[in-house]
Amino acid sequence: MSVPLNQAMGQTHAEDIFSYVRNSFACIFQDNQTGTFVAVYVVFNILWNISILMSVKHSGALATFVALKAIFPVSTLLFAYVDWPLLGKTSTHWLVWVSVLVMLPSIAVYQWASDRQNKRQQQHPTLATCCWPLCIH
Repeated sequence: MSVPLNQAMGQTHAEDIFSYVRNSFACIFQDNQTGTFVAVYVVFNILWNISILMSVKHSGALATFVALKAIFPVSTLLFAYVDWPLLGKTSTHWLVWVSVLVMLPSIAVYQWASDRQNKRQQQHPTLATCCWPLCIH
């Protein structure tokens, strides 16, 4: 879908759109292994998007958003400390660690506040306001 933009930005090496797409598909399907990797990537990408939709449906948009934000610190730790076969270890800038240190406590506070909200709702539904403790009646 971004091929017209690639052509407008001069990234197709002066080829027209159809030649560029034809060459890219030839590159993918010329080698059996490459086509398999692309197919596996597409399947996992679709499954990932379905899991996000199911999470929004069953947990809510805010909980899903927070869970997706937790991917960043986890992947940062995995790429910084695990020697991956194809990627190796990734050096991380100190600002990345600062953002991880800000994000992890924020997720913990969100979980704590959500648990408190659920307990208030179980006590009495009117206690479970959206902006507690700002909107106590």
